[in-house]
Amino acid sequence: MRPLLAPALALAVAACGGSGYVNERRVDYGQARAMPELEVPPPLAAPDASQAAALPPDAGVAAAYELAGVRVRRAGTYRWLEVEAPPAEVWGRVRAFLTEQGLAIAHEEPALGILETEWAENRASIRGGFLYRILPKLYSTNTRDRYRVRLEPGERPGTTLVFLTHYGAEEVIEGARGNRDIGTGRWVMRPRDPELEAEMLVRLMAALGQPRQAAEAALAAAGDEAVAVEVEGGSLRLGAEPDRAWRLLGLALDRGGFVVEARDAEARTYLVRPAAPVLPGGGGLLARLGLGRGERAQGPYRLAVLSAEGGSRVVITAADGGPAPDEEAAALARRIAGALR
Repeated sequence: MRPLLAPALALAVAACGGSGYVNERRVDYGQARAMPELEVPPPLAAPDASQAAALPPDAGVAAAYELAGVRVRRAGTYRWLEVEAPPAEVWGRVRAFLTEQGLAIAHEEPALGILETEWAENRASIRGGFLYRILPKLYSTNTRDRYRVRLEPGERPGTTLVFLTHYGAEEVIEGARGNRDIGTGRWVMRPRDPELEAEMLVRLMAALGQPRQAAEAALAAAGDEAVAVEVEGGSLRLGAEPDRAWRLLGLALDRGGFVVEARDAEARTYLVRPAAPVLPGGGGLLARLGLGRGERAQGPYRLAVLSAEGGSRVVITAADGGPAPDEEAAALARRIAGALR
């Protein structure tokens, strides 16, 4: 057995660290640890996601394609779903969908409609072959994925808007000086994967009762539409009317990984903190907010969407509405603009 096992182990180790996904964009997070359902102590009431703030009318955002009970919506390069069901009902279905995909829930806030998953390895990129079947645990990739799903009440009573954002991480090897020195692995963020995000949206639509082929056609029918973004010191100017700019700002906060502490849809404001990227084994929310080593978290900041000539303006202030430090507001504006492009 020893002469046969050595080449097998060598081939298995050589397969470790492979990156990318198969052409069919299959997804398999089956190795992830699923978390149990949220349990509420008997004296307390379960959080009601349906009590989230109502949203302003979604003027200027196209409904690209409609299925029975689900519509694909778009603004700029963003895609999301409008579901013909109230948030309290959709919340449970989306949560069940994530765990069925093998994605463990890392963080959930029903009051804000936010679900975030743990990092997971996409096993689809390495699956298959004789060695994988007999030694699957020896195979691994150098990439990990996690998702944020955000739910909001739709502009029509009894509907829910579902936003899904992908985050990617990649392990890079540093300090290797030869074949015998394997170096040290370090996780870094990798660019968002729109195709993987689209695949998960299609799967979510299928979980909501839509045929996969129809779901794929719906997503493909939602074309791009550019939105002008300009940084003006500590504020942003968007080429979109205020209601649409409010929606785009929320999507940018998802992509940028901001911590949203509160939102007021009627006033079109968010209370946010800039956060460090959450990396595999990165220490959770405290490390994300910069509190793991005696550091002070920045913010929170108040973001307000105001009407302006030719579109809208996003003004960044301190939480109480007073002026924010110029350098901090400018850095925040650049970060949001980067997430919008």
